[in-house]
Parts: sequence; structure tokens; C-alpha cells
Amino acid sequence: MAQCIYLNADGTVTATAESPDQCQGYVLLSRPEYASTQTLQSFLAMPTQEQVIAAFNAGVVWPVYFYLVAWMVGTLANFFNRK
Repeated sequence: MAQCIYLNADGTVTATAESPDQCQGYVLLSRPEYASTQTLQSFLAMPTQEQVIAAFNAGVVWPVYFYLVAWMVGTLANFFNRK
């Protein structure tokens, strides 16, 4: 469970019962909360240019490429199949 703490002027730490969304100090997280926060942050992160290019290639370029190759192989097979 997240805990709100304040750093005092003398260097000591004071824990409060404030909820994390109202905390004006620091919020301490448990290990599972921190892990889930990192997972969510990486899931919602903006993709890099390389990731966008890879997704475009996988969704558009490769299917068109494989269609053209299959069409050429079919045309070549039909050419030799004619009598």
C-alpha cells in the first residue's frame, strides 16, 4: 500500500495517513505497486521511430511483398502449365 511521507527540516521522516493523490511530500510504494507502475508506464510510452517503422512493415509492406511474390510464382506456374 502506498504511504505518504514528509521530510522534516532536521532530516527525519514523518509518515502520514494522507492518500497518495493528496500527498504533497513523497509517496513510498511497495515492490508489487512499483512493478505494476513500471509495466503500465512502459505500455503507455510513445513508440520509437524504429518501432513505428517495424509495425508499418509488418502490417503493410510485408503482405504486399508476399502477395506480389505469390502472384509472380502463380503467373510463372501458369505459363509452364499451358499446353
